This record gives sequence, structure tokens and C-alpha cells, in this order.
Amino acid sequence: MEALKINKSLWSLPLDFSFDSSEINELIKVMDIELQEVIISPNADMWYFLFMKEEFILVSDVDDGLDIRFFKKENEDLAKKFINKITSIVSFK
Repeated sequence: MEALKINKSLWSLPLDFSFDSSEINELIKVMDIELQEVIISPNADMWYFLFMKEEFILVSDVDDGLDIRFFKKENEDLAKKFINKITSIVSFK
């Protein structure tokens, strides 16, 4: 899985699974992340958080599905680590 460049300063990694907002809220409660802000809208919900001291955005979009976004290309490996952590928690349930 390779990061996609969304714009000049934003990268995205799509997730192979989807959750609704309530499932994501529950998932975030059990993860070792620092939630900064949550934005809920009709078409896309976003969770801004710190993971290993770096900024990420988890986006659940009606049309595009679930992805994790980040501001520095060099954080791609951390984004993948975050995705692996989500996957392990989900498979454990």
C-alpha cells in the first residue's frame, strides 16, 4: 500500500475496511492516541489526533471510505503502523 498525495501538504493511505462513526469512537477509546478534535459532518467525519507525537487525521467519507491522512511523507511508516494497530484491535474483537 502506497501513500497517495492529496495536495501539496497532505498524504493519504486508504484502509481496507470501514467503520461507522460510533465504531471509530469506540476504537479510539482503546488506542494509545491523543485525540485533538472531532469533526462530524453529513458527508465525512474526521478525527484529528497525535500518534507517536505526530499529527494524523482519520477520515470516514461517505463516498471514499476510510483513510488516514498525514502532513509529512516521512510519516507514511507511522501511518502504516497505526493501520496495523487498528487491524490487530479489530481482529481481536
